[in-house]
Amino acid sequence: MQGYATVSDLRPKVGAEQIAAKWGMSVESVRRAARLGIIPSYKVGRLVRFDLDEVERALVRAQ
Repeated sequence: MQGYATVSDLRPKVGAEQIAAKWGMSVESVRRAARLGIIPSYKVGRLVRFDLDEVERALVRAQ
């Protein structure tokens, strides 16, 4: 059974490179934070994608 798309599903997702550039982090630090569950991520096939708004909220909470 297919689920319904949420607003989060409809927002554009970006790669680790864009998150790293915006937050002044290395790409590996972004990937590590995603693996540890510090920032939310989405698996799209073999790629990992991020929602900028969700990552920003998670990083602000983590500080």
